[in-house]
Amino acid sequence: PLIPGADWVNGQRQLAGALHVSARDRGLTLADGLFETMRAHRGVVFRLDRHVARLQRSLGVLEIPAPADLRDWVLAAIPDGAAEDVSVRLTVTRGIGASGVAPAADMEPTVIVTVNPFPVFPAAMYEHGLAIHVASGRRNEHAMTAGMKTTAYTDAIVAFLEARRAGADDSLFLDTAGHCSEATSSNLFVRAGHELVTPPTSCAALPGITVDRQFGQGEKVSILGTGPVLNRTLLNGQTVASADWFYLVQPGRSFNYA
Repeated sequence: PLIPGADWVNGQRQLAGALHVSARDRGLTLADGLFETMRAHRGVVFRLDRHVARLQRSLGVLEIPAPADLRDWVLAAIPDGAAEDVSVRLTVTRGIGASGVAPAADMEPTVIVTVNPFPVFPAAMYEHGLAIHVASGRRNEHAMTAGMKTTAYTDAIVAFLEARRAGADDSLFLDTAGHCSEATSSNLFVRAGHELVTPPTSCAALPGITVDRQFGQGEKVSILGTGPVLNRTLLNGQTVASADWFYLVQPGRSFNYA
């Protein structure tokens, strides 16, 4: 059974409340790391190989050696025969290092896997949707880490707090040119007629896993059996795109399409 608070570090299960990582780990001191959040249903992780592949691509950019056991450590952390859905987070940092930006050449990465009960959202969220605030800050499509899921989430936290002060549920980021990019922790989908359209990665959107996206191009996904229903809800009182519905999708929220 799932034990709340139990974590795995470098393939070893840690006791709840125990010390897990060093105070000198660069993931803590410099946000020098990456992560993936995944959904597991009955012990099967949704598109695990694609999550690991995306993480490995980014590890290559950061020149962090990719541990060979990433996939096995994720699977080992999921309880055998688990009936309930769980949320799995895989984090890889550069590891323990001295102060300063320059990393040593012989550092050993730190790998952390945490498994938690799948979040339950109120039915009203699915029936009535979310109130979205356009963040005052911007996603920078020219950043060297654009398209990478790094552990540096300060911008997202500040944008979420801004949305909450505005009475909204989440913030939508635009890129520096004013194009829709993504929410604080969700991909953006726009339903136009019988198609779902996603922002291209050139708008600093994270390459999605739920719907594969080619670099530099948005992707359209057909929806069968649905008639267009106009959504008259505006973002901050302004139309941001011509569409019927907006969807924000993350591993903790889901929707069904054909």
